[in-house]
Amino acid sequence: IATFSIGASIYRTGSLSTTALWALGLGTAVPLLVMVGVMVRYFTEETDEYLRHLATTSALIGVAAVLVLATVWGFLESLGLVAHAPSWYLVPLFAVAQGIGRAWLKARQ
Repeated sequence: IATFSIGASIYRTGSLSTTALWALGLGTAVPLLVMVGVMVRYFTEETDEYLRHLATTSALIGVAAVLVLATVWGFLESLGLVAHAPSWYLVPLFAVAQGIGRAWLKARQ
């Protein structure tokens, strides 16, 4: 969120070249790429099978929530029933859904 805020502030200053806009857009995605890399590394290096199961299941819950919401919202948007939502909203949604999934899995024990 911090890199997006910084990127948006730079964008608002105006008069950036196309190359600079590409660099700005891709640069704000770097933390997301790092997050995915850290998750993959955790999944592959976690030695406790139960903890790995909790992590992967909660990640799958987050992915499922994002896929369902994006698909339903896309259909509704195509029909003109809802406004367009920026796709970067899906990253925080994934994180929230993953956290809810993790809490639900822990509560089920």
